[in-house]
Amino acid sequence: MLNIEQVLSQNPGLKSYAASQAETARLDWLEAKEALKKQEAQFALQTKAMKPKITATEIKYIVDNHPDIHVGRLNLVRLESSYRVFENEVQFRDDEFTAAKVLARIKISEMKTIEGVI
Repeated sequence: MLNIEQVLSQNPGLKSYAASQAETARLDWLEAKEALKKQEAQFALQTKAMKPKITATEIKYIVDNHPDIHVGRLNLVRLESSYRVFENEVQFRDDEFTAAKVLARIKISEMKTIEGVI
């Protein structure tokens, strides 16, 4: 059962912490994304330098199938997933806080109704 007082008092701090974690995860993901782009470009240039007559399609195939690029892409997926988990935590905390506020308003309204009857 939702303890309204506990949620209203603890939720802002938990939401703030989750938002901070989400931002850190987002920055890690974006940094890894840029590093992967740079790595792909460097590998493409190296491939072109070694084989000047190679086509763009062949370069793309070689870059896409390079083990380091594959590992970088898997890491990118993991980092994005971590970011999305923290984003969901922030949304959950926001929804929980909103629900607690609505329940608190209902309880206050009920208390006022009861006081008016007595």
